[in-house]
Amino acid sequence: MDLVLNSEALSPSNSPTLGMEVETSENVAMSTALLNPIVLEAIFGHLDVPDLKTTRLVCRDWNELGTTVLGKQSCLHVTPIFCYHTSDLHLIAPIHPKLMRNVIISSEFDASIHLKKTAAVIAKGFTILPEFTGEIKFYARQRKFIRAFLDGMTMLKSTKIRAILIYMHETNANECFDERQIQACRKLPVQTSLTSLHFDISHDTGRTNGVQTALQVLIDSAPNLTHLFVNATFYPNLEGCQNLKFLKFYFIQFIFGYVNCAHATCPDFKLGAVIKMLEQVKDSLIELELDFDGPFESVSQDMNLDVPVLSKLTSVTINFLMAYQIQNFFDEAHLPNLKNLVFGNYECGATELSSFLNVWQRHRGVQSLALELGQDFMEGEIDFGQKIVQLFPSVKKLEFMVQILGDVNSEKVKTKMGPFQKWNLKESSVVVYFEKCASVVRVLKSLSFWKGVKNVRFVIESYDFSIISAIAVQHIILHNRGLKTVKVEVKVKDEESAERMRASLETTSIPDSFNWNVCVTSD
Repeated sequence: MDLVLNSEALSPSNSPTLGMEVETSENVAMSTALLNPIVLEAIFGHLDVPDLKTTRLVCRDWNELGTTVLGKQSCLHVTPIFCYHTSDLHLIAPIHPKLMRNVIISSEFDASIHLKKTAAVIAKGFTILPEFTGEIKFYARQRKFIRAFLDGMTMLKSTKIRAILIYMHETNANECFDERQIQACRKLPVQTSLTSLHFDISHDTGRTNGVQTALQVLIDSAPNLTHLFVNATFYPNLEGCQNLKFLKFYFIQFIFGYVNCAHATCPDFKLGAVIKMLEQVKDSLIELELDFDGPFESVSQDMNLDVPVLSKLTSVTINFLMAYQIQNFFDEAHLPNLKNLVFGNYECGATELSSFLNVWQRHRGVQSLALELGQDFMEGEIDFGQKIVQLFPSVKKLEFMVQILGDVNSEKVKTKMGPFQKWNLKESSVVVYFEKCASVVRVLKSLSFWKGVKNVRFVIESYDFSIISAIAVQHIILHNRGLKTVKVEVKVKDEESAERMRASLETTSIPDSFNWNVCVTSD
């Protein structure tokens, strides 16, 4: 057999030995890179929790760094990892301290934990937390565990807790609970790093004294608190919160449409108590969100309240307008730095919004406005578009959401939406829910006269395919001037209608700025 050797085969680059050396060199470089903590942290940061758990098994270095990243991205559930062996309380398995950066402490326990020992397990959970634990989430369905939580806080080694979140839902109304146990624990060690508290206490039947006391103890232990979320039927004392920047207060008496607090001692909503909270943080508050969910007859609208000046407040969100009709407060004098305003309850009707606007005075500082309006915005006779423009003449950014159920004529659309043309908008985002495609064209035509960059999303609840024709599509395209993006979502009753709609769209010349999505929705 003749052996043919050419110059390419004899070149140094094709030397087997040199190839092995190059491959070895590349492997070394790759290995070096994959052991570099900076490179690894960047890679691990893109992995989800299951993949991070797997990477920890590769080698010791990957285990150490992977554990650090995993601890940042996940929450360790502490209470189920305790068990009783003979008469002693033990961890089921050793836990790496870096996995306890964020933890959950709850009323869920290992099967070996006797009912009488559950509170002790909750308190014990705090003793294993390392100094760098930053977030604690507490879930409980029995009020007795609140005292165990406070006892655990007194034993806490960590001084770097940044956030505590407490959720208490669906508790037993008939639970035998001695509130004096909570009242006996009046003070906790000062938590200087604690800047965020979240209380979601939608439970009970009016008996909130013990829980309220516990939450007040936590608030008083955090002199540097900046963020506070309260979802409850009571009003915390914020006198010590001199650094509070963000406050969300949600007075809730409904859960999933049912009255949450039906007990005779359940407190009514008191606007004066809300004002008192605002007075206590008037010199620091930057962002405020107010909400209410309950029977409107429980709202106590105190008149002639002494309202504070919130000199640093820049953003206000009100999600139930009728509950917060504060007289002589919504103006430039009391909110001198207000820039962002949100009226956020989608169930809000034209009558409610018009009534709420009566407590406002002209505010030239508002530059961003968000409106979520109900179906009677177009149907009603109230014309408040002009009033909104007069009250807030300096709006540059508008977020607008509305529901239009029927077929609205062009004149009504012009009357309702036309006044917004007067604003010198830089940008706007519009979401409209329709039943009739003809209304889409009329609204789009009105929007085309608004100033600035416009992003529009239309959701068409169309169960009659005949109203969505190629002619209607062409009309929509015709009125797209000044629109940056238009997303149209059409919901039809069955797959056959969806296919017919998609086929119609494929034969239509649609601009790149238009995005159509046809989907089947169940009744």
